[in-house]
Amino acid sequence: MKCIKCEKPALHESDFCAACEDKELSGIGGFLYLPAINIIFAIFSSLFNSYKTMTILNSGYDFPGELRILIGFEFICFTIIF
Repeated sequence: MKCIKCEKPALHESDFCAACEDKELSGIGGFLYLPAINIIFAIFSSLFNSYKTMTILNSGYDFPGELRILIGFEFICFTIIF
């Protein structure tokens, strides 16, 4: 069997030779950049939302008890998720 890129003899149970397989397996390439960007965006968004939630909790506004519990629960969920 030959390599599908350079026509050299391919490795056993592979479509590539040793040199082409090393090139093929390096880097994330392709559509995997989109999920990587999304993960980074989600982390920064979660940190920002946690900061804003803590700012609201500590701001001194007189929230009703139920709303304060809900905002505290939101902050706990943010920290558990990330």
